[in-house]
Order: sequence, then C-alpha cells, then structure tokens
Amino acid sequence: MVNDNFHFNPSRRAEIGALLHSTATTFSDLARIGGIAVGVDFVGADLKGCDFSGSDLRGYNFTKADLRDGVGSCVHVDETTCFEGALVEGSIFFIEANFRQAAGADKSIEKDLRRFRNEFWSTGSLNLMEYRKENRNFNVLCQKLYTLVQDQTYQANILHMLAGTFEGPQDYRNFLLDALQKARTSRSRRAILDILLRRFPEDATLFAAVASMINAPDEEIAIPAARSVLYSRFRKKNKRELRNIMQHEKRNSVRKAYLESVATSLGRDYMKLVKAPSGEVLDFQTKLTDELIRNVIAVINREIDRHFRAKNLFFDQVGWSDVQEAQ
Repeated sequence: MVNDNFHFNPSRRAEIGALLHSTATTFSDLARIGGIAVGVDFVGADLKGCDFSGSDLRGYNFTKADLRDGVGSCVHVDETTCFEGALVEGSIFFIEANFRQAAGADKSIEKDLRRFRNEFWSTGSLNLMEYRKENRNFNVLCQKLYTLVQDQTYQANILHMLAGTFEGPQDYRNFLLDALQKARTSRSRRAILDILLRRFPEDATLFAAVASMINAPDEEIAIPAARSVLYSRFRKKNKRELRNIMQHEKRNSVRKAYLESVATSLGRDYMKLVKAPSGEVLDFQTKLTDELIRNVIAVINREIDRHFRAKNLFFDQVGWSDVQEAQ
C-alpha cells in the first residue's frame, strides 16, 4: 500500500540523502550530517536506549528528553550540555544529571569536587572519609569523582567508601555493575569484581555479568572473570553453570586461569594436581602423564591420612565409651 499523503520536505532532502550514504557511526556525527539543530531538536525527544559512544555532546539540549538506558563510552559532555528535566535512569548520564542537580542546590559541591580530583590518592581518600561524616552530598560527589580520577587505587577506595551510602544494597550493586561494564583496565575490573563477589556472591545478575565477561573475546576481560571461582560462596552457588561454561571454553589461557583458581581456593595440595613439575599450570584438556598420575595418588593418600588422623584424634580425646553414651 502506498501512502500518497507522505512527502519529504524539499529543504531536508539533501540531509536525508547525506544520512543514507554516510559511513558515520556516532550519534553526534549523524546529527551533524542530518542537519539537526542540537540546541532545539532533542528537547523532549525519545532517545531511550541510544548508543552515544564516541559522541561530542557539547551544546546539546536534552531538556525533558527520555535518555533512559542510554549507553556509550568516550562520550564528551560539559556545562553546555543540558539535562534539565530529562529522564536519565539507567543511562550513562545519570551521574552527571544527579551531580548537576546537587550543585544547583549547593554550589560548594563543585569546589569540593575540584579539590578532591586534584589530590593525591592517599590524601584524597583520607579527606573523603572526613567529608563523608559531615556532608549529605557525599554519594553524589563520589560517584562523579570516580568517573574523573585516573589513579586506580583512588578509584578502588572511592568504590569501597560508597558502600552504605545508597538507598539500598541493590542500588550499590547496580552502580558497581555499571562501573564494571565501563572499566577500561584489568586492574579496575579486578577491583570492582572483588567488591561484587564479596558483597553479592549469590546474586543472579552478578553471575550473568561474570558469564558474559568469560565469553568476551578480549582475554583481559575473560581471565579475571574466570578467576571469580576464588570466591567460595560464588563458586558454590554457580558451580554447575561455571563448569558448563568452561567445558565449552576454547581458549587455553582462560581454562588454565579457571583451573588454577579452583585449585587455589580448595587448598595447597590441590595445586599439585594442576601444575606440571616445571611449575606451569596445566590445562584440564592436557593428557595425563605418569608424573601427573603420581601426583593424583599422592594427594589422595594425604587426604586419606588426614581423614583417619582426624578420626583417631577424636577418639583419643573423647573415648569410645563417651560416644556410646552420647548415642
């Protein structure tokens, strides 16, 4: 069916043609090529779930726009980007919009942010602890500060100090998961994963995030996720699912990281099952050698000895007659 009432505005035909033939991939580049008036045309716009990666959004007016669940990395905004009245829940703009709202009510927070941003990590961390006691804007300031500082030790300390400053633990979990998704270095990912795995080991959303990271093409993301089995409560909760993931894992390095972490979490003797005489960690797809079989037998013997030694010590201290009376 043809809609005879539909017509292109002749003045926009050039922009539409340019968009159709453009190789641009960023939101801001497409807006520029399409002739969008960024100070007017996005007011009240429905931009839910948009990817703003690599975009320069300086001068954009998102007043009352729906930006919920917006994603992206390397997004450039400044004081000329307007979020007044915009819906920003779950988006990359949530922290920025919250900070601006707090700064509108208390101008000193911007001065405090500059001060903490320029401090050395140790001094900044100590001063933040004092600031937490006396300022109700601590949560908002720290979330914004975390996105600005480069020192990874400083970032890790900020994450720890944010615990208990959210309305509920799930809000803290969501903030950490968002930070994990945006983390750019292995060290940052490890620091965030450490907090998540200690505080939320049985959380289904966390397991989904770890599983996604293990399957990531980048080994710098996959290997720290595979090592999550070091945390016993997380491992016990998701043992079957993790084992299934690793059985289908094709990368030798990821399998090794997983196996070494499982052995480490179980104890020193178990490490002898996963290490060659040279000290190299084995892959669980490695063929068994005589040396490996001897290691397995030695570990089993030690476990049997430990079991019976513990049993004999029990009877030595309690006595068989005491056990009969207890029964």
